[in-house]
Amino acid sequence: MPTIAAIDVGSNAIRLAIANANTDGGYQMVYSVREPVRLGQDVFTKGTISANTIDRTVQTFVDFKVLKLLEPARCEKQRIATAY
Repeated sequence: MPTIAAIDVGSNAIRLAIANANTDGGYQMVYSVREPVRLGQDVFTKGTISANTIDRTVQTFVDFKVLKLLEPARCEKQRIATAY
């Protein structure tokens, strides 16, 4: 059964979910984490993203990689999603 990773980049937090896909179309959650980076806080009040928020966002993705959660050997399919 394939392992699938999904990253949701929202205005308030970045979420990572890793699941094993079942043959019946369902899935079994293996791991999930939520990091509150507050991307929208500056955008909604100032119209830009602060350097500090950018740094926290980049660090979140680095942390996901350091945890080795997104290595191809572990996750066969990876997706990043966000809303506009």
